[in-house]
Amino acid sequence: MLVALEIIGLALFHWIASASATVGRFPPHIRGSDLADSSFIAVDIEGKCHELYDSKEACDADSACSWCECSAVPSSCFEITDVDKLPHGVFKCSKESDLLILPQDHQIIEVATQELHLNKLEIDPEELMCFLQQQDKDTCLHDASLHCSWCTTEEEGQEAEGCLPGFVAKSLLEKHAVMECSPSPTQSSVNVEETFPNPHGVLCGFHAEKDSCDTDDKCSWCQVALPYLKDQLPETCASKESAQQMIDMKVLSSCDGVGDEHDDAIPPPLLTASSTSVQKSTFLFDSHIKLSLEDDVVDPSFCDPKSPKSLAGYVSLKGSIYDEGKEDKHYFYMFFESRSKHDENTPFFIWLTGGPGCSSSLALFSENGPCSVNENGDGTTLNPYSWNSNAHALWLDQPTGVGFSYGAVDDHNEEMVGENAYYFLQSFLQMHPEYAKNPLFITGESYAGHYVPAITHRIWKGNKEKKEGTIPLNLQGMAIGNGLTNPEVQYPKYADMAFKNSHHIQVISEDEYNTMISATSSCTTLIKKCNSVNKETPGPLEIFYCQSAVAVCNYVFMMPYELTMLNPYDMREKCERLPLCYDFSNVEKFLNAESTKKALHISHESHRWESCNMGVHSNFMIDWMKDMSPKVADVLNDGVRVLVYAGDVDYICNYLGNLAWTEALDWDHKDEFNAAGHRDWNNNSGLSKSSNGFTFLQVYDAGHMVPMNKPEAALEMINQFFAGEDF
Repeated sequence: MLVALEIIGLALFHWIASASATVGRFPPHIRGSDLADSSFIAVDIEGKCHELYDSKEACDADSACSWCECSAVPSSCFEITDVDKLPHGVFKCSKESDLLILPQDHQIIEVATQELHLNKLEIDPEELMCFLQQQDKDTCLHDASLHCSWCTTEEEGQEAEGCLPGFVAKSLLEKHAVMECSPSPTQSSVNVEETFPNPHGVLCGFHAEKDSCDTDDKCSWCQVALPYLKDQLPETCASKESAQQMIDMKVLSSCDGVGDEHDDAIPPPLLTASSTSVQKSTFLFDSHIKLSLEDDVVDPSFCDPKSPKSLAGYVSLKGSIYDEGKEDKHYFYMFFESRSKHDENTPFFIWLTGGPGCSSSLALFSENGPCSVNENGDGTTLNPYSWNSNAHALWLDQPTGVGFSYGAVDDHNEEMVGENAYYFLQSFLQMHPEYAKNPLFITGESYAGHYVPAITHRIWKGNKEKKEGTIPLNLQGMAIGNGLTNPEVQYPKYADMAFKNSHHIQVISEDEYNTMISATSSCTTLIKKCNSVNKETPGPLEIFYCQSAVAVCNYVFMMPYELTMLNPYDMREKCERLPLCYDFSNVEKFLNAESTKKALHISHESHRWESCNMGVHSNFMIDWMKDMSPKVADVLNDGVRVLVYAGDVDYICNYLGNLAWTEALDWDHKDEFNAAGHRDWNNNSGLSKSSNGFTFLQVYDAGHMVPMNKPEAALEMINQFFAGEDF
């Protein structure tokens, strides 16, 4: 979840600007009033048109159906009688029901004005609501107090039109980016250049064609990389100032005139190092799943001289059911033997960093791994609190595209995550049988609140299936740190975390708190809808519900916090460095050094290492709101131990939400767990609650990354869990 706020901002940017290219208007079709209207949330589609037709032509040929287009979520076919149930202004339909009425609810405008501190930007916050009035000119101008203008432009003989805030319209007219606006936006005194730190990040997005974009010397025509956008928006106009950063983050694949000067700064790719210690094996499972594994030893002086053996390597997923041979998917991993114990009772854990899209190698070199990168980024120092102090440890970069993993970036749900990780572990433990009988634990943080239950459940299932070629894995437990596991239960706790947490840090006003509370049902109803559709291949309704849930819930609960400029991963701090609020440049420098790549046997096919891959992140937007807690209940009921821990100054995956979902979990010993009292842990290091193998632990004075903030307490915690001791 490290990049949650940034992807929200990115999504809003595309909704407000870039996505307009697909529908012939400047911003997308979404009205603020619809976000506040409960009818937007409780969309209950009864007709079957969406199941019968997947093209506009076929849909409109049926008199009972209407093709509805949207720039924010995929277009689809709906029954005419269902059209009026769709969020007005979000969809533009070819046929409309007689019941279609535009709502006049202004609640969301009041929220923006009174609750979101937009006055800090020294503009009239109501003007921003013009971006949300895209139905037609009448809708745009129906409320004079919003100071909106209906603007038109023409490019290559095609006219485009849209509703713009007065200050944006004024600037675009001055730059001749639009032909005319009605009414003339003279009433706005806002200077776009002074108001926004990078105004061309907004203004360039209004160039819908390459020729227009090329006329602006501060803009560049770019190719979109994000899989969920590029089908509808293959190209866009972006500011040169931010283009290189967006290319590095895999949001854009390339931009005209941008990036050429960076080529010399990127080290050339290296071939995989070879030596007599290389191990390579191929495994066949269930007669059709074929995986190959290759790794080599890592010099002890590189990271951990106290570990008897260090390995780095790749698993090829070419034979996976989610890789048909063309994707060429490979996961990268690093393994370190325990510093102290070396028998069949030594715990073996795998660590997964969340994001989604963030590298587990980042945790290895900055949180719980055997070494940390020094400040200069040219070497490592020993970490005395490494989690391999008493356990064998493996950090896995997944899904494809994360860290040094490479191949097609198309993983998008937990079925794929669980399947690939399960067969990776089967391959690793069969190639290294000396660890096959050790107690196995699946661990991770943040979005690993999805990954960990999915992988643990898949191992549990695999042990019961006993398919050909597999071995039983000694699954003993799973641990989730500050994770997102059950969004429907966790999201409502953002309001309390922002206003009345255990540290008495109030980051919002009481009015803002009450607004969050009143908007909660709008969020949770959409999450419930998202989870009501459980198809392996997402259909249009699932995509609509799940992506809408992400947009609405993060608007309600994340935007007010984001505007405080506090660090969402540690509420005690300001967010000093965008986009992650932490400076990991030393880790990035170190991992991209040629000497590091050689030491870790990095494949020449791998890309430049980065802490988080935004393309991977975007692929999981449908998966984001899925409830993973039933998988936790299954393994708990079968004796697999579970630890859920949370640093109590993290906002993004806060301890209140994690406590709430553990208490809401429907499992065999729910009543006993809920009746268990909270008790002091580790001499006032935290507060624990435990029963029948299930433990919730609040870690005092730690943020999102507990091992980084409280390394000694984190090591004590994980050793206690591995040993099966009471909390």
